[in-house]
Amino acid sequence: MADALDLVAVGNVSIDTIKIEGYGQRTVSGGSAAGVLTAAASYGASTGVVSRIGKDYKQSWIKELDERNIDLTGVSTQKTSCRFELSYDKKGTLTKFHEIFTVDDALAKKHFPPQYKTARHIHLSASHPKHQIKFLQFPNPGSTISLTLWPTYESEYDQEFAKLLKNVHILFCNNHEVKLLSNKENVYDGVKEIHKLGPKIVVLTKGSKGSAMYHDNHFHLYPSLRTSKVDATGCGDAFAGGFLAEYLKSGDA
Repeated sequence: MADALDLVAVGNVSIDTIKIEGYGQRTVSGGSAAGVLTAAASYGASTGVVSRIGKDYKQSWIKELDERNIDLTGVSTQKTSCRFELSYDKKGTLTKFHEIFTVDDALAKKHFPPQYKTARHIHLSASHPKHQIKFLQFPNPGSTISLTLWPTYESEYDQEFAKLLKNVHILFCNNHEVKLLSNKENVYDGVKEIHKLGPKIVVLTKGSKGSAMYHDNHFHLYPSLRTSKVDATGCGDAFAGGFLAEYLKSGDA
């Protein structure tokens, strides 16, 4: 029997159109689940993905995922791929997010291949909270769970969703999402409130200001590295993937 995978991500593998003011636009492969796993696999984690793609998803993109040692057994096909359009201003601030089509509605626990059900960790990538709830209601026995919030769906972060955070081991969120879930104006007080709901580790991403982690009733602050980035798409997912790979390797938050 093959060894259990370190990490399985559930969510979108997408076709993204990125528009950056002053730089034009380009169409690339993307998706929150793919971004998390690409980063995690580069740090040596064994990974798999539960998603769906269409006939419009290029074979070269599939080959790239495969070459990065991401197991694609959990990817099924449908007529059309998930598609997003993202627009940024010259400073790299997201000004428009257009969801053309998503695969979230089509995904359920039944889409987990048998070998994925023994994975050490399940990551629910950025998607509608109502879809993440499907997986939070019936967590995999023996698997820890992490989850990424996404401010586009802020109206859906209600009390029903908050109650299910008791099943989440690691939560990735930003300042705005913390305030939505906690109703606290001070973001660090908000993180403490969210911690009380269940997540053992709350990872706060702060963009160019770095990140913070709350664990065992202590905050740990990490500055960001200076960079000349132009396109910020997927940075949060790459960060989550790297964090999870190191956490699963060391077991040390």
